[in-house]
Amino acid sequence: MAETTTVTALAAAVAAFDPESLSDAVIEQTTLLVLDTLGCAIAGGGVDTVEQVRRMAGKVGGAPQATLIGGNSKSSVLNAILVNGAMVRVLDLNDYSIFEGKDGAPVMGGHPSDNIPVALALGEWRRATGREVIGAVVLGYEIFARLKDLITHRGQFDGTSVSGIAVPAMAGVLMGLGPGPLAHAIAFGAARCMAPPLMRRGQISSGKSLANALIAQSGVLAALLAAEGATGPLEVLDHQLGVRAMFIDDADLSVLSAPFDGAQAILANHVKAYPCVATGQAAVAAALQLHHQVKGRTQSIAKIDIIMADYAYVRGQQTDPGRSNPQSHAAADHCFPFTVAVALTDGEMTPRQYDNQRWFDPEICALMERTNMGNDAALNQKAPYAFPCRVEVTMRDGARHAAEVPYPPGFSKGRLSRAEVIDKFEAVTAPMIGDARIEAIKALALRLDELANVDELMAALSDRFA
Repeated sequence: MAETTTVTALAAAVAAFDPESLSDAVIEQTTLLVLDTLGCAIAGGGVDTVEQVRRMAGKVGGAPQATLIGGNSKSSVLNAILVNGAMVRVLDLNDYSIFEGKDGAPVMGGHPSDNIPVALALGEWRRATGREVIGAVVLGYEIFARLKDLITHRGQFDGTSVSGIAVPAMAGVLMGLGPGPLAHAIAFGAARCMAPPLMRRGQISSGKSLANALIAQSGVLAALLAAEGATGPLEVLDHQLGVRAMFIDDADLSVLSAPFDGAQAILANHVKAYPCVATGQAAVAAALQLHHQVKGRTQSIAKIDIIMADYAYVRGQQTDPGRSNPQSHAAADHCFPFTVAVALTDGEMTPRQYDNQRWFDPEICALMERTNMGNDAALNQKAPYAFPCRVEVTMRDGARHAAEVPYPPGFSKGRLSRAEVIDKFEAVTAPMIGDARIEAIKALALRLDELANVDELMAALSDRFA
């Protein structure tokens, strides 16, 4: 009898998962996150990086298995996962999770909704029911969360690496794989999963938008290979010559294979109100509160102080040289001085704030140069397991204005606000599609659990954008 490994134990638990075990709260949260994710994809449909990926997929071609969102066409499931995954991520507007680090401080846990395109593409191709698609999404979030609790924070691996393990499991259940093929799918995925942290450091490249989509594509390929009988390295999570170094030294990998019925990790996720890094959401919210006090007078600002929680994770982002002098959209949306400057100036923070390479605008650059970064340990206590912020603006005449935001809009304390998610979906999609289409997509996504398949939803997403 073959020896049990972490991979085989995980595969057995995945195969035993029953989507009918999910609570009403989890189903509601999942449909809201699917809607939010689709909104992010639609909003990102015109970004250069997405167009580059879409052109590549058109040149390569593929069997018409799954819808390319906004492409008025279908392509291979692998192409759909890459194109749609890039669309979801490119604006840095999709959801985020926060986990507790070994020192008890919060650390960013990544964006598990990056993998929702996997569930939709496989679900469409395999004619899965809405509940089965929901089950795959919930499973992905659960595995993502368990892995994030175990992954090392020494900085050797990008957080998207965990998707190489979660995605083959998601794909495998939608493909109806049993424990044996599932184990090999997960093993293959894990063997290809390790991404470097440089993806989101310094002058951030298109790699940030594509990192998870590429890993997800590879994870689905792993499941497809396993379904044909190909075998993977089943000791890959346990062995030092595998990816064991990705986890903390004392990691109890058995937690990965705990039963998945009744999974609830998805309830802890948050949605973003603004298209920028998650740790900067409260900073933008504070700057927006101050807009009316400085409107039309930003040239009279003597200095801006962005005071954030006193965590090593935050300080590392504050001192990243690439984030203080952004040269690209991907770097600008991770730059605290930039996002605060445009929010103060414009009174809004939407994808429009990145138009015309705004990070080079002399007015915005002048404000960034007058911006100081700071930390205050008192903020840690005001909003535990969040990234609160206080923005202070000092005018040249000595007047001072300040705003403090402990929890930004979209922060979930166990459940997302249905109204907030719907309002965001309508706002971010309005520049791209008409009202009738917005209503159709919204209605189908919110009753995903009732759908016999996702054909109608994917058809509503297929037509080209304005």
